[in-house]
Amino acid sequence: MTQSILDISTMGKGLYLITDKIQEKLTAETQLPQTGLLNCFIQHTSASLMIQENADPEVQTDLTAFFHR
Repeated sequence: MTQSILDISTMGKGLYLITDKIQEKLTAETQLPQTGLLNCFIQHTSASLMIQENADPEVQTDLTAFFHR
């Protein structure tokens, strides 16, 4: 089992794509297996992790509009 910390800076409220940053962190850890389970824990009381396919760019627009309501 391996554990590491990934710090991500944001500019306040909004949706942020972090897939590339997670992939970079995982590939930097050379001793990781090719398959396994990734557990992400966010140490912030008002943040959440949302997983989506992101196939259509309008999804972010729709989600942002929903959260602003």
